[in-house]
Amino acid sequence: MRHVKRALLWVLTATVPMVIAACYGVMGMFTARGWCVDRDSRRGIAGIEIRARDSQQAIRFTASSESGGAFDLSLDPSVATVDFVDVDGAENGGPYAPRSFDATSVPQYVEMAPES
Repeated sequence: MRHVKRALLWVLTATVPMVIAACYGVMGMFTARGWCVDRDSRRGIAGIEIRARDSQQAIRFTASSESGGAFDLSLDPSVATVDFVDVDGAENGGPYAPRSFDATSVPQYVEMAPES
């Protein structure tokens, strides 16, 4: 009887995670899409550097907003924070103050305010 109980426990331990993964999917990449826009004029801002950082603040990768301010990011679960930084200053109408968001809540329109 003891061996039967152990075998059943082993089967449950082995199958429950697979059932959960089958129902809800495996944790994987997620996307953040949107536009970097000037807070006042609402025009898109190209050349904003986008930095994805993990929980230890290490930069995982960088990207830049395209013409019109569009960005499309594929983020893995290790990314904790996404920063938007104006690195070229006045070339794109800036300088703009940096913005930072939790990786799971990057807004569709990232409003960049002029640096004061």
